[in-house]
Amino acid sequence: MSIYNINWVINSSPVVSNIDNCTLYENYIINTNSVDFNFLARFFNELDLSAHITQPLPAQDKVFENFFQIRNVHQHDPFKSLHDLINEQFNIDQINSDSDIFFSFVKGFHGITYENPYDVYLLNLHDELIYRVNDKNVHLKANDLLYIPMYTPHYCISIYPRITLSFGMRGDIERQFPWELTTTTEIPFDLDNYTPLP
Repeated sequence: MSIYNINWVINSSPVVSNIDNCTLYENYIINTNSVDFNFLARFFNELDLSAHITQPLPAQDKVFENFFQIRNVHQHDPFKSLHDLINEQFNIDQINSDSDIFFSFVKGFHGITYENPYDVYLLNLHDELIYRVNDKNVHLKANDLLYIPMYTPHYCISIYPRITLSFGMRGDIERQFPWELTTTTEIPFDLDNYTPLP
């Protein structure tokens, strides 16, 4: 069976909660078990894709202390079909949209704070992470989808190695890397004293 054959199933009744101006859809999709790091490595290699480091370059002995981005996965199965499902549900005006994969390996690593100039939907595909949005902690498990409106300061903290699909309704806005979207807004976070949601 091809690695590209994943029958994505959208949950017709996810648990929905509002957190400030963001929206969390728990168990938004039903079947993410097929996406793990073995899958991602095969997907990356078979399609000869490129990956970007999304933070300033780390020290040579801490290369994995970073987030990695594979751009434009919506152009390739199986993520094309997943992108189309999200696009159909949320992109009411049918503006230009795209999807990228973000992944990380190191527990506790967190990124820079930035603000997207467009709406984003973050679908966690593997394991768990925290998004620090404004002054709130949003815990995403596998299958969960988080909507973050444009110009909302946020950053990600890896609880475990994770894989996340980022769906952006970009319209005509030029592509930028996260470090080009940094904000002076500081959102402190203490992982040692964080208690995950049940």
